[in-house]
Amino acid sequence: MVWLGVLLAPLVSCLYLNSYTDPLYFKDIKPTIGVLTIPNDIEYAYADYAESHLRATYVKHIESGAMRVIPLQYNSTFEEIDYLLARVNGVFFTGGSAKLFIREENKEPRFTQFMKMADFIVKRIIEKNDNGEYFPLFTTCLGWEVLTIVLTNKCTLETSKGMNYTTNIIFTDKVAKSKWFKDVDPRILYYMSAMNMTAQNHQWAILPRYFESEPILKKFFNVLGLSKNLEGEYYISLAESKKYPIFSTMFHPEKPPYRWAFADVNNSPLSIQVNQFFAHFIAQEVRKNSNKFGSYEEYLKYCLYQVAMHHLGPDEIQAYFFEKVIKDD
Repeated sequence: MVWLGVLLAPLVSCLYLNSYTDPLYFKDIKPTIGVLTIPNDIEYAYADYAESHLRATYVKHIESGAMRVIPLQYNSTFEEIDYLLARVNGVFFTGGSAKLFIREENKEPRFTQFMKMADFIVKRIIEKNDNGEYFPLFTTCLGWEVLTIVLTNKCTLETSKGMNYTTNIIFTDKVAKSKWFKDVDPRILYYMSAMNMTAQNHQWAILPRYFESEPILKKFFNVLGLSKNLEGEYYISLAESKKYPIFSTMFHPEKPPYRWAFADVNNSPLSIQVNQFFAHFIAQEVRKNSNKFGSYEEYLKYCLYQVAMHHLGPDEIQAYFFEKVIKDD
C-alpha cells in the first residue's frame, strides 16, 4: 500500500498541476482592471533601466477584491491602450509623483506624455459610458489631481501640508444618496468620521474654495467628504461624478494593510477592515462591466505577472518596473 501511494503521488501531482495550468481552467478571466503606470521621472529616478512603475500596495489592494491588474503603460500608443480598454472592466489611477506639465519660457504649459495618456483614457471612459457601456474609473491622490486637471484643462492644485499623517473624514450631506455610500454599513461612515483612519500623503490638494469657483468641477462632481491638513485647512478628500461611475479619494485606502513601518498609518484591525471597504466597492463596480480577454493566452500576454516585483528599501515599499511598452504582435 505504501509503494502504491509512492507510485500514485507523482500522477496525482501532475493531474493537480495540469488542472491549474490548462487554459480551459481559466475560461473566464475577469474582473480585470487597467492601472496607469507612473513615469520614473521623479520617483525611482535611479531605476534608469525602466521607464515606469506601479507600487505594489495598489496591486495588493486591488487583488484583495479578487481582481487582476493589467498595466496601462503611460508611454504606449493610444491605439494600444484603446485595445486594452476594450478588454478590462475598469481603470485605476494611482497615487505617486509625476511631472504633469512641460513649462518653457514664453510658452503656455503643456501636458507631459503621462498627462496626455491620462487625458486620452478619461475621455475614452466618458465616451464609453455615454455610449451605454458601464465603465468605472477610480482615482487616488495623484490620480484625483490628474482627473481634475484633465477635466478643466488647467492646473487645479494648491499647496496643502498633508504629508504622512492619518485623519478622519468630514462627510457632506451628499453621502446619503451617493452611489458610493448609499448602501454602506453605517458603522463604516461612523468609524471614518469619528476616528483617524484615512492615510494622507500629499503636498497638493483641491481646496473647497477652488472647487466652488470652478464650474466644470461643480457640474461634474459631488463632494462627499472633506479633511483637514496639518495646518487645519480643509481640502476635498472624497468625490464622485454626478453622472458617471467615477470615484476619487485623496487619501490612501491601500496603505493600512500593507504599510506598517511608519507611525503615520493606522494599521489597527478596525482600520484595515474599514479601508478594505474601498477594494470591495471597486470589485463590485468592475463586475458590472462585461469586457473580457479573448483567451487565457491573451490575458497572460498583458497581465502584471509578466513583470517581477522588486523590494526598494527600508520602508517596505515594493514596486513593479516596466522596461518597455508591451506591443501587440
